[in-house]
Amino acid sequence: TNVLKEKVKKSDDPNSLASQKNFLSVFCRTMNSYGYVIDTFNDFARAALRERYLIVTTAVINNLIKRNFTADNFIPLTIRNETEYKSVMGNLNLKELFPHKSGEISYPFSKMVPSCIQTIKRFLSSCQHTFFSQPGPMDTG
Repeated sequence: TNVLKEKVKKSDDPNSLASQKNFLSVFCRTMNSYGYVIDTFNDFARAALRERYLIVTTAVINNLIKRNFTADNFIPLTIRNETEYKSVMGNLNLKELFPHKSGEISYPFSKMVPSCIQTIKRFLSSCQHTFFSQPGPMDTG
């Protein structure tokens, strides 16, 4: 486990960590199917990979939000029609909070707000998909 700890600490790519998690999950299932007790290894792998994945992805998200922040002009967001609303707000489902009526409407925030919300939504979805959605030897307990 010491070798794995060092390898996990050196990994700075969320995709690489997800691949490592998948590989170790298959390894744990295989060893378990041959009757080996994998509890200690499983506990280590689950905790170490989740922690590192969250650290790495949080840093990536932080950099994306900083980039959005520095590139923004902080001018209130003005949307002229439904098509523009869909392109800016995307699939955020914020119509209750930020409705768009016919004609031009100005919101009390800049384009950075929907951009950051989309970034955070992708981050949460990625975390859920990678580490919390498919129970198996590494995800149970």
